[in-house]
Amino acid sequence: RLVVAYARLKAMNSGFPDLRMVVRRDRAFGGFMREVEESPARESISVLSHVDDGMLRRLYLECSFLVMPSLKEGFGLPALEAMAAGTPVVVSGGTALEELTGEAAVLVDPLSVEDIMRGMALMASDPSLREKLSRMSVERASLFTWEKTASRMVEGIEGITG
Repeated sequence: RLVVAYARLKAMNSGFPDLRMVVRRDRAFGGFMREVEESPARESISVLSHVDDGMLRRLYLECSFLVMPSLKEGFGLPALEAMAAGTPVVVSGGTALEELTGEAAVLVDPLSVEDIMRGMALMASDPSLREKLSRMSVERASLFTWEKTASRMVEGIEGITG
């Protein structure tokens, strides 16, 4: 749906920013790449995998915004990493991503190509929104630290073991 949404936006506005995707090479990768290669916007889409932490941080800092219309998300580490870098995000409503991002995101229906398009177009066309969400993202991401996570884990384990 993200590739289709992007292709439609690019067809409507040839100046729409290029799409750079970081995708894990798993068993679905081949089918995904066929979709990208068959997309009318394929010349504006680049797919990266095996990205090290330094490169990933640079990508977050360089991009205008992150789009993550995930259907099933256990936590959403890419969204949190982007937010910590000050990158505004477009994420799925009704998933763990909505809880993670709070008010610091544009929410979309991950099942709707049109709604994904709406979220991307809104973010791409509104620099003041991106700036506001960037500030909110950094603040929101600061609530999620490894120290806080470890402390909660210890509390949970102690609660179970008495």
